[in-house]
Amino acid sequence: MKVLMLSQAYQVSDQPDYDKSFRDAKSEGSRVELLNIPFRGFVSKYGSDAFYREVVRANDEFKPDLIFFQFFHSNGLTDPTECVHVIHHSLHHPLVFGSLGDLFDTGVLSFLGRPIPRHTIQLASCADAFFCTSMGGVADCLVRHKARNVVFLPNAFCPMHFPDWDSDDEYEKEYGVVMLCSNGHLLSRFPLRAYNNTFRRRFLVKRLTQCLGRNFCIFGRGWNLGSSRGSIPFKEQMNIYRRGRVVVDAPAPIINSDYYSSDRAFFMLASGVPLVHFHTPRFEKILRPIEHVYYVNNPYEAAQTSEKLLSFTAEQLHERRRKIVAFVKTRHMIDHRIDTIISVAEAIKKARDGRVSPEEALNCVRMWHFLEEVDLRDEYKYAVVNWKG
Repeated sequence: MKVLMLSQAYQVSDQPDYDKSFRDAKSEGSRVELLNIPFRGFVSKYGSDAFYREVVRANDEFKPDLIFFQFFHSNGLTDPTECVHVIHHSLHHPLVFGSLGDLFDTGVLSFLGRPIPRHTIQLASCADAFFCTSMGGVADCLVRHKARNVVFLPNAFCPMHFPDWDSDDEYEKEYGVVMLCSNGHLLSRFPLRAYNNTFRRRFLVKRLTQCLGRNFCIFGRGWNLGSSRGSIPFKEQMNIYRRGRVVVDAPAPIINSDYYSSDRAFFMLASGVPLVHFHTPRFEKILRPIEHVYYVNNPYEAAQTSEKLLSFTAEQLHERRRKIVAFVKTRHMIDHRIDTIISVAEAIKKARDGRVSPEEALNCVRMWHFLEEVDLRDEYKYAVVNWKG
């Protein structure tokens, strides 16, 4: 399989995990051949229209089996419909996939928040398949605009950013309960998002500070508290997590979106440190309660649970980390997400060639992210929308 990836990056090194995972991937036993064009860098230099012309040129020259618009929701992009139309009518008929990597506001109040960009919806409307890191309202919105084959594809751990993540080195536990997030502004051009996100974070941090005192510290921009430890570089976060005894993820800005989690939660998970995570619908189908994560529903539960977890001994923390690292390696690496994308391409091709029915094709999709005990046939109702094959 030949893949043309249009990566959400200024240069290839911005998204090293997707690039390496595609290059290491296999489709039906053969190695994938990848051409990677970072679209943010191209658009910033030459503009959106020139970018679409470059995609058509690369399609004609490289002749890919799949063109993948990765996380296609950055600013500065125009309607991709004509570009996709030209690609679909080229002689080698490649599949066109897109993906969405952030959480967006939907519904009647979406104009007060951060709605899905128009060009993202336009791509989803004409693509052969589209991937979302959360489902629910986001997926339903895309389907209302005629998107088909909308498939849940969660975030994952990125080992290229944290190359020593699985080392056996023991870190000195300098901190008790660690949290990492920025303190935003309540006044914003996205008032609904600002209120939901910033207010929830501030309330949680205040509660943890009150209940845990010196056992709690917060890393990130904008915090003016005794518990604040300032901001840190992106690639230092794994070291901070491993130097804590407990990590707490920030609550989601939209708490009722199926399967939602930020990529940060998977970084926290891979650290092997006990993770306190605000539950979103159906996320227990991905991470088991207690074994993988401690789910909470409000700041009071977060404080109580965090305090209890501080009692773990060094031996218990070490054993938990060993098991979590092994678990992440089997289900939650970027390699697994790339394999799911490839399996969707294989499944759609089989269905359109008449080798299998659309229903049988869906059963060919490899969904590593779900726990092994999950009944996928039942889970499809939530994880796949408007499947046409």
